[in-house]
Amino acid sequence: MTPTLSNPSPASRHLRRWAARLTLLVACIGTVATSKVASPPITAEYQGETLRLTAASPTATRRVVIRASAKDSSDTVGGDSSVELVAHWRTTTSSPTDKPSLRVRWRHQDDDNKQGTTHVLEAPGQASPLYDGEFLTGRCELDENCEWPLVLDIEAQGVAGEDVVEVDWKVIANVEIWDKTEQPEGFQVHISEP
Repeated sequence: MTPTLSNPSPASRHLRRWAARLTLLVACIGTVATSKVASPPITAEYQGETLRLTAASPTATRRVVIRASAKDSSDTVGGDSSVELVAHWRTTTSSPTDKPSLRVRWRHQDDDNKQGTTHVLEAPGQASPLYDGEFLTGRCELDENCEWPLVLDIEAQGVAGEDVVEVDWKVIANVEIWDKTEQPEGFQVHISEP
């Protein structure tokens, strides 16, 4: 015997709809209440010089500093940073059998434990875009020295003979004022190599 399903009464359907609406409303209010207020971010970019990695010289390290400043402000700032890379594998071998890879670590200066990510370069001559990101940790008030020293470590693995891996790299930082919706006068973000 198959059980029969009864249709809910119109009053029951009406009550369920209102319960669903109330649940959505409470969820929306909870999301808005816990959202962090912040100003629109200022984005800064820094294009580094092309790195050349070979079997004899497979590693490169670049240090950059992200600085935030504003005129007469003690606002608290924070944000994120990323490094965009484009690797080009140049080989003298007509049919290479092994593909090199790049190990990339974008890290805070004091974080030697970050493992990084490894990217295999699929074809010689083909541009291989890579990416890594990092938060700008710690609270920083603009009347202090707001600096985030970061390090880019790159290691080419499996580069054979006269092969070269050229890496173009660019650092991007997004910094915002916390707990305010507007930016203070003269708010600036700069990226440089020390």
